[in-house]
Order: sequence, then structure tokens, then C-alpha cells
Amino acid sequence: MEIRVEALSDWQLPPGCCVSVRVGDNLKQRRLNPQAPAKYRFNALENPSKAKIDVYQLMGTCTVPLDPCLTMSDEVTVAFSDPTKVDMKLRVTAGPNDMAAAELLKQRQTEDEESKKAAMGYLGSHKVEERLGEAVRALLRLKPVDPFDFLCRQLMRFSTPPHEPAPARVVPPPAGSPQDSTGQILPTPSSPLLGHQSLTPPCRSPLPEQPPLLQPQAFFQLQGLQPPSDMSDAEAREIERVLSQALTQLEGTLEGEYFPLPGSRSCTRFPAGTPPEESDGLLRKGLLFSAPVPVGRGIFLSHELELAVWINEARAHAQVLLKPGLPSDEAKQQVETLVQSLQGSLQQAGYALVPC
Repeated sequence: MEIRVEALSDWQLPPGCCVSVRVGDNLKQRRLNPQAPAKYRFNALENPSKAKIDVYQLMGTCTVPLDPCLTMSDEVTVAFSDPTKVDMKLRVTAGPNDMAAAELLKQRQTEDEESKKAAMGYLGSHKVEERLGEAVRALLRLKPVDPFDFLCRQLMRFSTPPHEPAPARVVPPPAGSPQDSTGQILPTPSSPLLGHQSLTPPCRSPLPEQPPLLQPQAFFQLQGLQPPSDMSDAEAREIERVLSQALTQLEGTLEGEYFPLPGSRSCTRFPAGTPPEESDGLLRKGLLFSAPVPVGRGIFLSHELELAVWINEARAHAQVLLKPGLPSDEAKQQVETLVQSLQGSLQQAGYALVPC
């Protein structure tokens, strides 16, 4: 294949221009003559390709002697074509390559392997593949209208460390609010507890109601720990940590993901709680429960949407939800399979799951 490059007549060519043409791994370069095209010859192409053309301006030239049998190293002077510039000095070393073809091939393979290891190390250090997998699984589960916007939002959660939320503004209670014996304001059904976040921001439009996808079937607690009604925030965090870790290690039809309640800051994967895009999907499916304090509480949902576990809902540490209408024997078998799959991980953490 022959490639010709020539300067157009209506364009003034700067003096000392050189043009290089690269096709694949082959690169050829020569000075561009305004009066005649520069010709570059390459081997015939087997498939369609592209040629990269670079234009350089010649600054200066020099010559060095070469001997195929000797190694030489010398300082040379590059005379600039521009008389206003000071000449440049270079050190040039040349000599025979004693490496055999097999050694050269081995060296190139080693360099390629090191380059691949460096690339995999970079991806691993930033958990790129793990984050992409999480985003794609969430995309397939929720099926948003704009998949690309959804993926961008999912990945942007990992781009910078989360900012600390602004402190909650304490609103003075209305006159005549009920008080206890110590003077503390008592909550009423029309006024939520001060200092706690609402699960659904008031500015969001209401979501359409749908029948719950799953229904409660069994209730369990971690032996030796207080029930949700009496536990502290520290106990809630510990229960969430132990159960969510054991649940996310499940495989097969039980494999799934854990979602903390919106506003919770106790889950490292979602430092500010489950984002609105995913929490809205859980709410539509009837899988998002409410709690006055979201810390240490959340939902595990299987990828096949046939099983969920509420962690630290008001009635139990672990509340198992299954498809409605299942025969009692089948539902009992699914619950037993889940519990047996969890016991190994829980025992390693020093806990046991018992019915309540």
C-alpha cells in the first residue's frame, strides 16, 4: 500500500516540516517538500485500518557513526536551523543487541504481563469491577426508564467521600405540646420525633400503591441480644453488621443485596442510606418498612425477588418475607433452608439465630 501526503497550494508550509505516517506498528517519516508529495509504502493491509499522521517542524540535525561490532557512547552537537537558538548537546549510545530472538520474545511477554498486572491492580484498588457489577445488578432489578442516567448516578456515589450532613435544625414545639414529668416534649401522631429523619421527603410526589410483593412468614433473633424495642443504637449496628454480612454471602437462589433504610448512616456500602432511586423501587414493591430511628435497620432482597429479610424491624432482629400464597410446607422448607445457610457464618461471628 502506498500513501501520499502533499501540502495544498493555498497553504504556506512552514520551513523544515516533517510528516510521519503510522499504520499499525509501522511508522515512517520524511521531510515534506512543498513542490512534490511525500510517498510512504507499507505492507498490504489484511483488514480495514487507520493511518495516524503527525506533522513536525525540524529544529536541527546531526550525524553519529555506527559500528555493528562495537559499542559507542559519545556527545554530539545538534546544530539548530534557527541561528537565534543555541545548539543542543546530546549523548548517544549505540551497540549490538546480544539478546537472541527467544530472549527478546520472553522480555516482551514479561513486560506485557507486568502491564496487565498493573492494570488489574488499579481496577482492584478502586473496586471498579465490583462497583460496576453492583450498578448493573441494581439496573436489572429496578429497570429504570433511563438506564444510562441511573448507572451514572450509581457510580457517582463512589467518586468522592460522602459529605457530613448538616446538623438537624430543632424546631420549637407548638404551644400546648404534651410533656412528661421531666419536661420533655412527647411525640404525637401529627408531629414526628425531633431529630429523626423522615423516610419519605415531603417534596417527593406520592408513589402508586401496589400489593406487597412479599409477606412476613417467620421471625428470628440473635441469641443473647435485646429485642428491637429495647436495644441501643450500638446493638442495632452490631445486629445489622452480623446479619447483613451473613446474608450477602449467600449463593444460588438465595443470593441478593442489602439495602439500609433511607437516612441510615450505619452501612458502609450506603453511607447516607439507600439512594432514592432504589428506595422508591422497594417502596413500590411494599418492601420498605418505617422506623423512628433508621440506624442499624434495612432490607435484604434476593436477586430473584422471592425472598427478603427485614433487619431490626419492630418485631424481630430478622423477619423473613416470602411470596404470598405459598403452601405452608413449601414456605417452611424455604425458611429452614435460609436459616441453615446462615448458621455457619453466624456461628463464626459468635451468634446463633433462634425463633422468637
